[in-house]
Amino acid sequence: DCLIIPSTVSEIGENPFLGCLTDIKCLSPHFMIKNGMLFTSDMKKLISCLYSNGVIEIPYGVEEIGDESFNSGLTCVVIPDSVKAIGADAFSRTSIKTMTFPKSVSKIGCYVLRNCNELEEIHIQNENVVIEDGLADNCESLKVIYIPKGSYSYFYDAFEKQWWLQKLLLEET
Repeated sequence: DCLIIPSTVSEIGENPFLGCLTDIKCLSPHFMIKNGMLFTSDMKKLISCLYSNGVIEIPYGVEEIGDESFNSGLTCVVIPDSVKAIGADAFSRTSIKTMTFPKSVSKIGCYVLRNCNELEEIHIQNENVVIEDGLADNCESLKVIYIPKGSYSYFYDAFEKQWWLQKLLLEET
């Protein structure tokens, strides 16, 4: 069995293939599938990781990771320095142990790491990143959030609604 994205499709919403276990072929000039990931044709937005099992390396040049892009099989993701924004729930319910948001990331959407039961540490490299609510809700194994040196007060304020995350902040030297 195979699912086909017809040539007439010009828009695709938030990860429409979440949990889909069939092959997907793309005939639309507006999108492309490369290395098991669905992108806009210009490769600037990752819409969906079709087979997110194990380790995924997002290609350099991707600027945005869309909402709900990954599913539970993901254990490690490498985000390139070209990524500027990460959508809501992008890595929720995955098996990631460590997450690094590079300095290029200026916006992290709501609940990006919600229900990541194996998540132990987060590295945030941009001292001015805008973090929407619920960064790591229900991540009971989370031990530390590494932040840039001199940015403690910024992140302390950013996690005002998630007071328990304030306790995990540690400035990197």
